[in-house]
Amino acid sequence: MILRVSMMARQARGYLLVGNAEGALQAFDDQKDKYLEASKKVQLLITQNPNSQQKERFNKAIELENKFEELAKRTFRLRDEGKLQEAINSYLRESKETVGEFDKINQEFTKVELDLLELLNDETERGLQLINLSSILITIISVVMGYMIFNLAKNLSSVIEIGASSKKLEATMTEQVASTNEVAATAKEIAANSKYLLKTIDEVEKTSQVTAQAAGDSQKDLIQMEKTMQKLAGSTGIISSRLGTISDKASGINSIVTTITKVADQTNLLSLNAAIEAEKAGEYGAGFAVVAREIRRLADQTAVATLDIETMVKEMQNAVSTGVMEMDKFTKDVETGVDDVRNIGTKLESIIGQVQTLTPRFQQVSSNMEGQSQGAEQISEAMVHLTEASSQISQSLQDINLALRRLNKGA
Repeated sequence: MILRVSMMARQARGYLLVGNAEGALQAFDDQKDKYLEASKKVQLLITQNPNSQQKERFNKAIELENKFEELAKRTFRLRDEGKLQEAINSYLRESKETVGEFDKINQEFTKVELDLLELLNDETERGLQLINLSSILITIISVVMGYMIFNLAKNLSSVIEIGASSKKLEATMTEQVASTNEVAATAKEIAANSKYLLKTIDEVEKTSQVTAQAAGDSQKDLIQMEKTMQKLAGSTGIISSRLGTISDKASGINSIVTTITKVADQTNLLSLNAAIEAEKAGEYGAGFAVVAREIRRLADQTAVATLDIETMVKEMQNAVSTGVMEMDKFTKDVETGVDDVRNIGTKLESIIGQVQTLTPRFQQVSSNMEGQSQGAEQISEAMVHLTEASSQISQSLQDINLALRRLNKGA
């Protein structure tokens, strides 16, 4: 289950990096189907386990998967709407919490399974001790029986005492048969639990190996994502620098516009002086008057055009300044995202280390459980033979008591 969630997370990150909507969504749905299939198998094993807390942990894992699926869908939607930064921030923040909760559930589940294994080992050891005691008791009973029969053949006067002892021994054997039946039932239950636990440990071992591999792949994806975001941060810095250069150039244009405005004012003043002088010259100054009017008209047009240029330059400076501020803000957001990715990568590396540490332990536990399962089966078989032997001894005691009663009547 943890593997499938990790693979779903990988597809979500891949979609954020490359934006391949069709391929990422198809791969995400495939991993979800595999997750549902795995959860059904785990649920079947959990229903056979009497530990209710394991069922609660399983239900918590299901809730985390649903939460992660909603996060992935929301991330895809934001990415499709062009809100890449918001999608990255939301995914990093909430997936970080989900990874931590999955790690906690994994540790708790492993601890409970190991405690159950230790308890099963203790029950197996107590069963072996009880079998040994039962074997010793049966041996003692057999010796006593032989001794009593020998004395019966040697001295018929001890028949009454032997009969009393035989009745007590018969009662004891009846209790022993009942105890043996209880131990046999317990041994069968231990054998069944051993097989179930061995199967569970094998599943956990395989899952931990696959999870370690998937976590390693996820860590590589995070490293690649971190490099991409660092490149993005560098690009935004370059863009911000270029916008600053544009702003500086626009300031230079303002000084040029100011100079043009002054020249236009001076030209207008000169044209006015020329018109006055032409008026003084009378008929001879008519040509100068025409030239003065044209110069004044051109000066007025230059002043109007200069005013328009100045307005456009100011608007461009405002737009550039706003762009610089937005790029600075976006750069900070990208740097924050890089830090979050680095932190998640560190935690994921820690989880990988823990999973890799647990894998050989699971292998050792699986090997021990296989031996315990075989031992439990042998105990169960031995208890069956012991029960049959006890029944035979009890029947023999009944026959001996019957014979003793006949001897008493004959005496």
